[in-house]
Amino acid sequence: MTLEITTEYERFRCCTCNCLEGEIHALGCDEEKCPFCGGQLIDCFCAYHRLNIPCGLGTDAYKHGLTDAQDAQWRALLEKKGRVPFIEYPDACARCGEEYPDLFTVPDDEWRHYIEIEKRGVTLCWVCYDEIRVLIDGKGKNLRKPLKVGYDDEHQPIEVDAADLEKIAIAARAKNTTIQ
Repeated sequence: MTLEITTEYERFRCCTCNCLEGEIHALGCDEEKCPFCGGQLIDCFCAYHRLNIPCGLGTDAYKHGLTDAQDAQWRALLEKKGRVPFIEYPDACARCGEEYPDLFTVPDDEWRHYIEIEKRGVTLCWVCYDEIRVLIDGKGKNLRKPLKVGYDDEHQPIEVDAADLEKIAIAARAKNTTIQ
């Protein structure tokens, strides 16, 4: 069984407009980020602020949006600033790296008790959260599972523990490659 380390990878596609990573979203795609504020482009107010268009309750802009001329000005501003290309940033557990873990909720006071201040905005999988609880005060089941880090020659997942993963990551960094 060998671990394949490569610099080639499959590019993700936007789930809304189908553009490839590195490409610009189709204009109007709800996944595109605003280059000015970083928010969702179709939902931010930067067009109104940058073009000095009143958009409060009762204004024409509030009722009807941008005029065709204002929309053309906004598009020109976007092109001048540079629209934000699509890059997939998988939601991953900040502790073990599991991509797209099942989400869960706990009461705020419990989260504040177990999770340090600067980490409270990160995603954790349930297994890692439970392990943190065990480490802090012995509550929980300590369900830590092996990590899937790649595929062997028969395309079966390779599972390693955290210590082995660190060794693999060090070797990959030394070769300036990514782990597949």
